[in-house]
Amino acid sequence: MSVTPTDSPIHPFLTPKEVSRLLQVSVYTVRRWINEGELPAYKVGRLWRIDEADLNNWLHGQRITEVR
Repeated sequence: MSVTPTDSPIHPFLTPKEVSRLLQVSVYTVRRWINEGELPAYKVGRLWRIDEADLNNWLHGQRITEVR
């Protein structure tokens, strides 16, 4: 099965370093979230990649709506 641009939309992928810069956290924190299964990511060879749409969905799930 081949994937072509007409089969599915292409979302930009981010590196853990790019995510850490965006969220202003350590790259080690991003890697921990990935290793613990908290942040969805893809392993491509030895490298991790995070789909921008997955990151946005994950961030919306982290939102605190009520402070006690």
